[in-house]
Amino acid sequence: MQKGGSDHTLSHWFPAFFIQGVRDSLGLPAWVVAASLVGVGPLAQSAGYSIDLAIVSTLLVWAGPAQVLFFSGISAGMALPALAFVIGLSSMRFLPMTMALMPLLPMKDHSLPVQLTIGHMASVTVWAESLRRLPNISEENRIAYYFGFGGCCIFLSTLSTGLGFLLTNTLPIAFGAMNDLIGVWTSCFMLLFVIAAVSLAWM
Repeated sequence: MQKGGSDHTLSHWFPAFFIQGVRDSLGLPAWVVAASLVGVGPLAQSAGYSIDLAIVSTLLVWAGPAQVLFFSGISAGMALPALAFVIGLSSMRFLPMTMALMPLLPMKDHSLPVQLTIGHMASVTVWAESLRRLPNISEENRIAYYFGFGGCCIFLSTLSTGLGFLLTNTLPIAFGAMNDLIGVWTSCFMLLFVIAAVSLAWM
């Protein structure tokens, strides 16, 4: 006979709290982190990689700075051991972040692959929002919520990476048209104002 939470390892992944995590993520956080990873696609293309690898890099690495370092380093001809060392240093920040997150999630009733996946999802956005939201959710439903929130962020970010790859040759034309019509500096400040206003309203 199974005890405690061992029988809810999978049963709590897709209830209402998983859907709620997806909804909260789509409120703004997932779109913000997805927008920040659009630039990974063009970097992958400039390094000579395919769109498949660009998308997989977001899915598996899930760290914008590390992806930028990787593709930029490859383009610059950086030695792989040195590149791996630099990327490792850039990812050290996730250790204290994950350690701060773990007390909020009931880990002992879940398998090692599930625990590793939880750690993998801990990007800055997911980590910050989890610290803010998880204390208000009952402990048995936190894993479901976390997977919904983090999974949605990763899914949208993989799509935005692919979109950035496809738009590599289109964006310069679009910015040229914006420059002719209203001036590229004006458009950039307008976009920055809109992003800041939406972020303040959401907070």
